[in-house]
Amino acid sequence: MPDFNMLSDLPRGTLEGGISLLNKYAWNISIQDRGEKWLVFGGHKLLFSATSKAEVDSFLYGMSLVVSLLPPKVSQALEEFVRESTS
Repeated sequence: MPDFNMLSDLPRGTLEGGISLLNKYAWNISIQDRGEKWLVFGGHKLLFSATSKAEVDSFLYGMSLVVSLLPPKVSQALEEFVRESTS
């Protein structure tokens, strides 16, 4: 498994916390294990496919880490935008 050196920067210090953070911004992330393929969806749209769970974890770690490091003002503005856009 890859080393996620900044995992503690994600909510709850876990990848699941990072996925929760992404979903806070209406990504609607879901993961499916299809045997030989792992699929990551954002809602109904396929975002990423891989042959191993470690690759999926790395992809989601990168996405959630970027969002977790947004400056507070940007994070608040994005959250407000998402709330207005989805209501």
